[in-house]
Amino acid sequence: MLLFILEAKLDDDYYPSRVLSVLHQIDRAIIASPEPVPDIEFSIVITDLPDEHTTETHSHHTFWALSRLPHDRNIWLLPDFGYWSWPLDLVGSYEQIRVEMIQNQLAWEDKVPKMLWRGALKTNKLRQTMYWATRNKVWADVEEVKWQNRTEVSAGSTASAISMVDHCNYQYLMHTEGRSYSGRGKYLLNCGSVVIMHKSEWIEPQQDVYVKSGADQNIVEVERDFSDLDGKIQQLLKDPKLARSIAKNSQKTFRNRYLTPAAQACYWRKLFRAWEEVSFRPEPFETVNGRARLRGIPFETFV
Repeated sequence: MLLFILEAKLDDDYYPSRVLSVLHQIDRAIIASPEPVPDIEFSIVITDLPDEHTTETHSHHTFWALSRLPHDRNIWLLPDFGYWSWPLDLVGSYEQIRVEMIQNQLAWEDKVPKMLWRGALKTNKLRQTMYWATRNKVWADVEEVKWQNRTEVSAGSTASAISMVDHCNYQYLMHTEGRSYSGRGKYLLNCGSVVIMHKSEWIEPQQDVYVKSGADQNIVEVERDFSDLDGKIQQLLKDPKLARSIAKNSQKTFRNRYLTPAAQACYWRKLFRAWEEVSFRPEPFETVNGRARLRGIPFETFV
């Protein structure tokens, strides 16, 4: 199987990098596959919201997207663009981030015993609720980061902005949703820290392996109004053995297994095979001037 692009609609300068990052992942999954992948044809949406304008736009159509709500039965989840690269100096390529996190990893006892969060508050009211719920808490290091544009932090926020790798220097990391899902989750789950997240509205691919209690617990979940956040943080601070166990389980589950590039390639190939079972078999060729020609633009040419 080769990757061909049949049609691309990019009406925003911000989206080409997302598209290319997703296509690079698909191409890697195809090239690295130990067996042939099926011939399929599909549509992907790379905006934060599966449909930016109206729910009627994709009525009766099934497509692949970055996240979905529980009732979005026609949306299939794909790994987001960040699993390849994010066009920000504070983030970077996924493999670069993982390598630097491992290289600079601190022992649990050497990490800052506080909960860290950085981000834009206006993106989601939940973030504002979390911000005010953590004001003047000695265990919280929560600050707003304002953006000058989509890729540059404003001058006033430079001092408070923290790279994804340096997030790992904290024992506790807060994860909140953004416009829909938030792409930071996968980075935080690579840290080997305790990731705290509110009950989610938007579904991401890795959520099936979240364990919220018991011996295998790998995340800490709080209410969407953060009313129980202080209590759960206090419990973790008083029981460092429990906190270390959750962090260890998180590292084992996410950084060492489900969020590796190899696991992401496997996810893509499973997605290809599942799609083949419910979709039509496309005709790869078209006739032009009496000769058969593969439809679309080759990935290498499109890039």
